[in-house]
Amino acid sequence: MHTETKPVAFAAVLEDKAAAIKAIAELNNQGQPLSDAGVGNLRFFTQKIDGKDIILATMDLDQTRLSSETEDAWNTITHSPTLKDKFLALEKSISPHQRHADAKTKSPWVLTETVCEIRPNNAAKAKADSPWFSAVTQLKNEKEADYRLLHNNVWPGVIDAIGASNISRFDIFLIEFGDNQPHLFYLFQYTGDNFEEDMAAQPNSPVNQRWWKFTDACQTPLPEATKGPWLDMDLL
Repeated sequence: MHTETKPVAFAAVLEDKAAAIKAIAELNNQGQPLSDAGVGNLRFFTQKIDGKDIILATMDLDQTRLSSETEDAWNTITHSPTLKDKFLALEKSISPHQRHADAKTKSPWVLTETVCEIRPNNAAKAKADSPWFSAVTQLKNEKEADYRLLHNNVWPGVIDAIGASNISRFDIFLIEFGDNQPHLFYLFQYTGDNFEEDMAAQPNSPVNQRWWKFTDACQTPLPEATKGPWLDMDLL
């Protein structure tokens, strides 16, 4: 049967990292219940933004198994009988994203917006242990429309360069923090055998050099970012 999945990410504020790591370890042991609920590739990342530790939950939701909208479906999954206790333990380690800060009846998780999904066909195939990476940057308010337009029409050469570096998928999500400042998060899966060599090829790509002149102008690096506009997030 064909499976149609949708990459999504949810954000909240991390309050107790040690407790979150313990709860996530328990969730990582729930592969079959998560799959049965329509969740694949569940990962959690963290980084400090505007003085707060942010937690980002990324996943693929199986659209063939879900009958409701994405946010409602996620709430249903986190309260399902087989997974409720595990997600409740995680929720005890977080506090709500600012959109839900005053809504006691809502989930602390807030759905981000998926800006783009890139699926190169020239990358090595993913394996069960192919690693995932995430990073964050600020998006300039006055450049949001430009950034969206660019990623509605990602250049074919950029997609090819991403795949040539054995990135089999690349997603970008958007949500605001602090004083309604939009932030971008990327997520990618690496499927090669020499990460340093493959990543070094990215800035040497002529088409990437042209592309980044447009995209970098839309971004403001976080203060801790020292190697370009993106700041790596930590996998929990």
